[in-house]
Amino acid sequence: MNMESQMSQFNPLVSVILPVYNAEDYISDAIQSVLNQTYTDWELIVVDDGSTDQTKKVINPFLEDDRIRYFYQENGGQGSARNKGIERAKGIYLALLDADDVWKDDKLQSQLNIILREDASLVFSKLCCIGSNGKHLNKNKGSGSGSYQGFSALFLLAGGYISVLNSSVLVKKESVEGVGRFDESEEARNIEDYHLWFRMLLAGYKFFGRDEVFGAYRIHENQTTYNDSGQSRKIIAYLDELGIKHPRNEAFFKFLILQRLSTYYKRHNNKQKAKAICLRIFYSNNCVNSYWAEKYLIDMFGLNAYLRFRRLLIRRFRRFKTFVERTKA
Repeated sequence: MNMESQMSQFNPLVSVILPVYNAEDYISDAIQSVLNQTYTDWELIVVDDGSTDQTKKVINPFLEDDRIRYFYQENGGQGSARNKGIERAKGIYLALLDADDVWKDDKLQSQLNIILREDASLVFSKLCCIGSNGKHLNKNKGSGSGSYQGFSALFLLAGGYISVLNSSVLVKKESVEGVGRFDESEEARNIEDYHLWFRMLLAGYKFFGRDEVFGAYRIHENQTTYNDSGQSRKIIAYLDELGIKHPRNEAFFKFLILQRLSTYYKRHNNKQKAKAICLRIFYSNNCVNSYWAEKYLIDMFGLNAYLRFRRLLIRRFRRFKTFVERTKA
């Protein structure tokens, strides 16, 4: 039986989880992109995370469609809002959508075909970038093509060599519940997706990336990722924690922490402030095993050059491809 026959005989319900907070300017576009899907066996669960603007008023007309359900909660963060949606989800699959993003009309149908064909737990894709006015910005976000599983995939994801965007994801509900859903702690706030993807990969779930655009990622000044809000430092702290829990792979976590410190430093305009933050993390990080005497080398060669040298030492000057291959051992 071919895949088309499977889909015609078995049309699984997809639960679309849409957390929203003060998104009156964009939420109607997001909901409309779900309504426009060529695959129609879906339910949309909108979780309002304590909005104080006109978000509820904008959503109200859409509630005439009985596939759309609305829930309100006091502000608890995106992890909490997504988990509330997952608790109420009736579908076999979950499709994640952020309130300021939109999907292509064939997103759900295409990804259902892929997840069935590849027998994956999670599929993801690229998203094109749009501005606050909805105009395309001639660039894409997200990367990764093919199958990813285990620690080697975690390394590639944590290092930014592949990128799994929330609004591009279709995932089996049982897989998300198998690792405890999204982390709602303050330490995970605004990096809930990383926490979930890492735990799924370490648990052995298979991801499959498609080098194709299935939606649009909106870039605007009010979004969390635009403003950073400490995500980089939280990811570094989480990698430090994982390095302690998985001592066999400590060298790889050490490499990732140094790389993220370097990226954090390079991206900030205020180099003096960024350097102070990086050095504080560098000297307090358990996984890196730094020494205060290194400050003289940092002053001599510069922070970024020294971090790069430290990464080379971990790799023992071997080619990066060879270094990555060791994660599969």
